[in-house]
Amino acid sequence: MYGGTVFEAGVETPLYTFTGGPDGGQPMGGLIGDNQGNLYGTTVAGGDGSFGLGHGVIFKLNIASGMETVLHTFTGPDGAAPAAALAWDSQHNMYGTTTLGGANGYGTVFKLDSSGNFTTLYSFDRRLGCRSRRLRNALRHFSRDDVGQALGEHIASPWLVGPGGYPGW
Repeated sequence: MYGGTVFEAGVETPLYTFTGGPDGGQPMGGLIGDNQGNLYGTTVAGGDGSFGLGHGVIFKLNIASGMETVLHTFTGPDGAAPAAALAWDSQHNMYGTTTLGGANGYGTVFKLDSSGNFTTLYSFDRRLGCRSRRLRNALRHFSRDDVGQALGEHIASPWLVGPGGYPGW
């Protein structure tokens, strides 16, 4: 019920099918890749957590083997329900946002560094929740280096498009 599938367009065999359990469920955001044949993404459900559905995961999927590895399981206080694509910086750190959770319950900006260390960088508040159209501007000013550029251009835009590609949640 809360699974989901990663597949290659035009190919009938899925690369990976999520169970909705500890491996994650309901992948919604786009995928990013590395030069070693891996795809990275997030699921809005699955993992461990309350609600019985979990709060989502960050995953790595090896294209050749179809093996999925959970890189981080969201717990709620560190964010919940990440639904947009991740972004890389020049140091191979990944950044993303969640739609819920964090210190105020309105989502987070997070970093997963190249060593696998997870950090919540910012918790949105009621005034500037993750679904706000003001998010693009806030993320552009979050940092003045390539991290801010990556977040401002690659993370903010998907929040203006909801599930199924429909504008505005």
